[in-house]
Amino acid sequence: MTPALVTIARMETRDFSPALEAAALLNTFEKPWCIAGGWAIDMFVGRQTRQHQDLEVAVLRDHLIDIRRHLATWKFKYIINQTACPWDGNQYLMLPIHELHARGPGKQQLEIFLQESDGIDWQYRRDLGVRLNLSKWTVAGPMGVPLLNPLLVLLYKSRHSRPKDELDFRVVMESGKLSQNDLNWLIDALTRSAPGHHWIRQMSHA
Repeated sequence: MTPALVTIARMETRDFSPALEAAALLNTFEKPWCIAGGWAIDMFVGRQTRQHQDLEVAVLRDHLIDIRRHLATWKFKYIINQTACPWDGNQYLMLPIHELHARGPGKQQLEIFLQESDGIDWQYRRDLGVRLNLSKWTVAGPMGVPLLNPLLVLLYKSRHSRPKDELDFRVVMESGKLSQNDLNWLIDALTRSAPGHHWIRQMSHA
């Protein structure tokens, strides 16, 4: 048994408590939002497959000011060049800024990732020509919690392909929950944004 398989075997639970706590905070947020990152993968497949060091949510950049108002008592910082800079919500943040760190009065913490769109399609911030209709950028998870579409989670993760990213890719592939159309979209997206990526070959032979 490989180390990755051992990790899955040890972590097959359905304790989504951290993600559900974030969902409770955003339950009354009137704009689209979703759980992102590794928690989105685990909730998509229906079990916790590994440890998570952070909790990520995603909102559209168009709703940047709205999320700041929703969490009005929280302190925000934006990340640029790996440096955290205070943000009071009075300036509109443009690319390449896409990551916010928010800390609540009860020491709750969220990482918020801004998503690009043109009002019709979600757009990949590293190549705005990679698109997915906005009706598909989120999917419903357990208890109806919105999740970042796993295709998009994997697209982001393809940039690094760290051990945890490779594990997340394998977990999604082995879940059998992606259609051939889903696989074709991700293959096309990777072919455009990361030609030669080893996931392309693996999906082509799935």
